[in-house]
Amino acid sequence: MKPGRKLLERGGESCTDGGIVAILLGSGGRGYTVLDSANALLDKHGTLSALMNRSLEEIAGIRGIRAARAIRRRKNSSR
Repeated sequence: MKPGRKLLERGGESCTDGGIVAILLGSGGRGYTVLDSANALLDKHGTLSALMNRSLEEIAGIRGIRAARAIRRRKNSSR
């Protein structure tokens, strides 16, 4: 089940950190899913909390994360 659908149907407590990051990223790319990118971010930075304190450059360095996505993630986390 896709992370956004899971959130809507089962609620936030059913989502993993990877699923939450995947929702913020929106989509994957050629040859990898949005969950691949989300999990790569978490593998590199540890926790969702630690990820929120990283620079845009660090986040944009992960496969599938471009500057626009990094900016959107930063914007969403500051609300």
